[in-house]
Amino acid sequence: RHAGQMITHPEVRAVVLSKLRLRPGVLWDLGAGSGSVGLEAAGLCPELEVHFVEKNPERFIELAENCRREGLNALSLHEGFALEWIPELPEPDRIFIGGGGSELGEILRRAFERLKPGGILAATAVLAESGATLGSELAAFRCELLTVNVSRGIPLGSGTLMKAENPITIAVYRKPMKEENGK
Repeated sequence: RHAGQMITHPEVRAVVLSKLRLRPGVLWDLGAGSGSVGLEAAGLCPELEVHFVEKNPERFIELAENCRREGLNALSLHEGFALEWIPELPEPDRIFIGGGGSELGEILRRAFERLKPGGILAATAVLAESGATLGSELAAFRCELLTVNVSRGIPLGSGTLMKAENPITIAVYRKPMKEENGK
């Protein structure tokens, strides 16, 4: 958490970024929050054009400040709901969805429709209901569904207690190179 808001922990970012298999092109970071995933992706792959979408006005201000501070190229910020921006954004090679709430299923489906053939979509969830959505939506295209559990050592008496943090569900989807009907 940062300023009372959840952020994607470094360990989860590392897994998500490895699953996205970054390359030059376009990445969408939907439900961007602080922008931690998209910013790290842009830092790792400078030829990547990253489009952030965040609906919360306070989080959007934080996102804009984080992007300014990082000083990276090819970053575009879009304030508003993901479903409103999906039709407007350039066709993506990679998508990260870090939010969505009750609209997660529709966001997944509509974002996946825009994904280029061979593209990868990775999504995370902290709520059981969102994890269930990741488990049921786009199942034919899902190549991985996993839970990441991180524990951090904290002092306890003369030793160290490994205190568990919230588990994170991660789903990874890949769009086929060609549609089944040959289109």
